[in-house]
Amino acid sequence: MTKSKIKPARGGPMQLTASSSYAIHGLGYLVTKEPGEVTFLSEISDYFGIPSSYMAKVFQALAREGLVQSFRGAKGGYALARPAAEITLRQVIEIFEGPVTNDCTLSRGPCNFEPSCGIYGRLAEAQEAYLQALSQFTIESIGGEFRQFEENGPTPGARKLHKKE
Repeated sequence: MTKSKIKPARGGPMQLTASSSYAIHGLGYLVTKEPGEVTFLSEISDYFGIPSSYMAKVFQALAREGLVQSFRGAKGGYALARPAAEITLRQVIEIFEGPVTNDCTLSRGPCNFEPSCGIYGRLAEAQEAYLQALSQFTIESIGGEFRQFEENGPTPGARKLHKKE
């Protein structure tokens, strides 16, 4: 990949913690490498402008969960531990956010009015669609989007993600 730096977007339709966002971006970056190629963590953190100490904690969690493999030593770094097509966005997000549940949006816990609440049913249906999408969207597709961005630049109307040099 080129030396351009991209800052992961914050906000938008899904509110994720920085850890989840950085994990998704970091895994997407690894997808752009040859299978089994070991990548220095500093290369990933520099590319996105993320502190390497923060990215190290994120990648340690990904390694504990078996999504990446860590390599020690002078040629150490990280590589995907499984095929990118087998790693879903839901798996990554749940490492950092915990399991996504159908809790009540008003009480921030189990819904006490579920049988009679007109809101719960609609939101539960929307959340189920959201979870299904997260379960189908893989890290492989994110890597493809990174490759396309590198080759073609941002799509028309997209926010500029490059940091100013």
